Amino acid sequence: MKKKARKFLVLLCLGGIGYGLVKLLEQEAVKDKLFECMGEDSYLQAESVVRLLGDLLMWPVHFVKALLP
Repeated sequence: MKKKARKFLVLLCLGGIGYGLVKLLEQEAVKDKLFECMGEDSYLQAESVVRLLGDLLMWPVHFVKALLP
């Protein structure tokens, strides 16, 4: 039982980190600085990867939210 709780806690923490990264990338100042440093193609590729990872890590939370009335 403790192993399952630890795994769930780790997934929840990783999901929170992914969510935080997506929220950080949504800020205009951060977008502008990254766009200047990385270039357009690299920036857009990195942004899509971070969004995908955030979605993959947060699927358990979204699944539970969908089940709740």
